[in-house]
Amino acid sequence: MIAGYADYPGYGNTPHGGVKGFYKLFSRGESLHGRKTLEGIDAIILWGGMDVGSSIYGEECYLGPQHANNTPSHRDIFEWGLLKLAYEKGMPVIGVCRGAQLMCAFAGGKLAQDVSGHHANHAVKASDGTIFNDVSSSHHQMMYPYDNTEHEVLATTLSPLSAYYKGLTDNEAETVKQKGEPEVVYFPQLRGIAIQSHPEWHNYDKWSSSNPAGAEKFNDWLYSLIEQNLFKGK
Repeated sequence: MIAGYADYPGYGNTPHGGVKGFYKLFSRGESLHGRKTLEGIDAIILWGGMDVGSSIYGEECYLGPQHANNTPSHRDIFEWGLLKLAYEKGMPVIGVCRGAQLMCAFAGGKLAQDVSGHHANHAVKASDGTIFNDVSSSHHQMMYPYDNTEHEVLATTLSPLSAYYKGLTDNEAETVKQKGEPEVVYFPQLRGIAIQSHPEWHNYDKWSSSNPAGAEKFNDWLYSLIEQNLFKGK
């Protein structure tokens, strides 16, 4: 299978043909920048990077109406268009970090615009109770899928890590504390899996997890989820 990846100039992490971290699922990757169709592509991967402009999901930046983070970037608009194309075609989508956050917004959710405690490896708990230790993480925004989206949270942090959830109401922040800080979310209407962590960093260079066996276990679990939910019957 071939994965198309969002390769907006100047942004994104696209080594290994744009499928780093998912090379067991795809034979190769192909940049989608400048494309007007998704012909020949089996799935889309949206990688991490800059903050998502809050107005794209109907919210004002918590830092005020004049802050730059209110306005969607060129990358936001480009990748939003890719999500629209994928949705219309029923094409599978995988989002990593920022890509996961954009997927959540597209599905009708919103973001915690600033959180703490997510700039170091941490434990992740799957919905079946399996615990994966030392999963790579580096983000200060976070998915909030709990209202207004059709979703299934497949994994959360083992316990809440953030001391605050800026951009969420008090009730929404309490929901996160009760239900968990989402790490992996399935959005069936998007045919997409959103991954807040960085599976592409595991076992690579300076970003390698200090627990490679645990990291590989997490990645293999993700592969299984993606195959089961996005490519069943392929």
